[in-house]
Amino acid sequence: MKIRAARAEDHPVLAEVFLQARRDTFTWEDAESFRLEDFAEQTESETIHIAEDEHGELAGFLSVWEPENFVHHLFIASRQRGKGAGRALLEDLQERRKAPLRLKCVAENTAALGFYRRLGWVVTGHGMSDGRTYLLMEWGKLPKGFQCRGATEDDLGFLWDLHVLTMRDYIEQTWGWENLWQEENFRRFYETRDMEILTVDGKPLGAITVKENEDHLYLRNIQITPAWQKRGIGSILVAEFVARAKARGFAARLQVLKVNPARTLYERLGFRVSNESETHFLMEHAEDAQAAVTSSSAT
Repeated sequence: MKIRAARAEDHPVLAEVFLQARRDTFTWEDAESFRLEDFAEQTESETIHIAEDEHGELAGFLSVWEPENFVHHLFIASRQRGKGAGRALLEDLQERRKAPLRLKCVAENTAALGFYRRLGWVVTGHGMSDGRTYLLMEWGKLPKGFQCRGATEDDLGFLWDLHVLTMRDYIEQTWGWENLWQEENFRRFYETRDMEILTVDGKPLGAITVKENEDHLYLRNIQITPAWQKRGIGSILVAEFVARAKARGFAARLQVLKVNPARTLYERLGFRVSNESETHFLMEHAEDAQAAVTSSSAT
């Protein structure tokens, strides 16, 4: 994809893309409410860059309100979706502008939310506009080159090594450790569904799994290799997990082994022990701890 600054002669085609893309994807809105004139009105005084494919055909555009580093619009032409134009436009922006970059994503737009999160954007809060919930997102908190992707069966070798590196000491203190049994049991029962592999420049550094339930999100696990620990990644991702739950009106819950010092981190991020078993503390994010989420997500 070639990225360049938009010119005045591009605007008629950009207006068509803006109109059609919203009619195609904003299914929660009345499609007839969108007008061709919206493009000029909504991008006034913004900096616009476009993506062109190898044939010089317009693939999509991105507009930014530069005084606040705010990505106002990112839209891709219908026949160009899934070909990398959105990623190329964002990566070009990240090279041109200093972090942090910010945007809003309507909560109903789950496809866009997943796209941004895979590219290293994190949810930092939420708000209301025109009766709809939107998520505030930011890029630049996590290490440069950070992305995430869905886990597959091919990741089991990495995940087993990660499990040993991050959990063996605590499992051994709690139940003991017999390596052959542990590995066989791990490979038999470990689920990659809902799991994301955390990467930097394509190399895995950890994993996180969030389960959605009727009234709460549950952080099933978050594990980061020792080489990438103590850099704020865990704090940012846990704070984002809380922000995503709060935006849905859900509780945010997790459990942690009693011997695992991660409990201290969770308490610093606003979690409190709500129950316990013989081996685990069950924790829930306190309703009055939003300030902790906001401040921690900035570390």
